[in-house]
Amino acid sequence: MKVAFKLLTRWVSLLLPAALLASEALAGSAVQWPHGWERHSVPMPTSGSGEHFDGSNQLALKMDRKGQLEAALNLSILKIKGGDMPNLDDQTTSMIATIRDGYAAKGLQAACDTSQRTTLGDIQARQTRCHVRKDNTEVLTQEIVVALGVHTAQSLSYTAQPEKFQIYEAEFAAMRDSLRPD
Repeated sequence: MKVAFKLLTRWVSLLLPAALLASEALAGSAVQWPHGWERHSVPMPTSGSGEHFDGSNQLALKMDRKGQLEAALNLSILKIKGGDMPNLDDQTTSMIATIRDGYAAKGLQAACDTSQRTTLGDIQARQTRCHVRKDNTEVLTQEIVVALGVHTAQSLSYTAQPEKFQIYEAEFAAMRDSLRPD
């Protein structure tokens, strides 16, 4: 189970819709990160065609007293490419497919709930929960929120082992509620 979570921590930073570009100006987002989490800037992913994304991609890790990983938060803020008109439903569907494919490549199976409409501030968003299994045993739970503002897209994911998920869910919710897409 710990191996699957370690692989996911690295992989979660790669989850983003390929049709969006980022801007370094977005790195200063005023989001409220939870206290006691180790925060790291991580490289932006590349598209399937090798296109590099610039921008803000941050990962926060919650470690236990023994230094073992318990949960991860990943926030990516991207600038919408000039002329693009991304659709929230399409972007969310694409992200869920990417999540499933990424886990499958690691020998895991991901089943994601139907995404639900929600808001971040007054911006429309979609949120879903994925259950990741290995040998028919759930090893990870992941909650994902995607929002499109006028100029930016924001993707926030929270991942933890099922038995730890509820422990840190309130911190994820507080961080989620502090996001304000433009």
